[in-house]
Amino acid sequence: MSLVLDFLFPRRCYGCGHPGQYFCSKCAVNLIYCPIKPHSPKNFDGTLTLFHYRGIIKSALSDLKFKFISDLVPEFVTLLTAGIKTGYPHLLKYWQDTAFTLVPIPLHPSRCRWRGFNQSELICQELSLKLGLSYQPDILTRPKNTLPQTKIKNKSLRRQNTSSAFSLDPEVIPPSKIILFDDVATTGSTLSSALSSFPSNTEAWALTIAG
Repeated sequence: MSLVLDFLFPRRCYGCGHPGQYFCSKCAVNLIYCPIKPHSPKNFDGTLTLFHYRGIIKSALSDLKFKFISDLVPEFVTLLTAGIKTGYPHLLKYWQDTAFTLVPIPLHPSRCRWRGFNQSELICQELSLKLGLSYQPDILTRPKNTLPQTKIKNKSLRRQNTSSAFSLDPEVIPPSKIILFDDVATTGSTLSSALSSFPSNTEAWALTIAG
């Protein structure tokens, strides 16, 4: 089936339009990585956002989330893996040596049913294997059905929208060192709200594709 779909709807690079991949090697190498942000958002030990939320990254993420092009997931994983291993090897080694656990930001169940998948969970699962990190997808839940953050422009309203949106599974002991993963972070309110569900002594990093 995938071969038939590739023939009828060939993958084309978001940068140059060349068929074969969504991010061809020439366009991928021109993507600019973002610097590490220490202690941002609040209460995080640091944030690693790989790319700016614009251009081909923004277009591809939009198609993944709203046009349900889930076969973008492996290519995003490839970009993230190469970016972290090449650009931030010391940080990766620290995460590996001190047993950090990747935790994806969950969707509300109704939104996950509408989309058919949680893009952050799919990417995070594959990424954990590529990076040699533990992965714990079910520890964090999202009982509050919030509006998409992209539809809210005011920062204060974004914080209100995600306030108390998350909770921990009471039957699971949370890891003491976590990497919260989300596809996009702009104000950081979603990540901050998710982190507030964990014990205050949790060592936490945020990892996102774009912001």
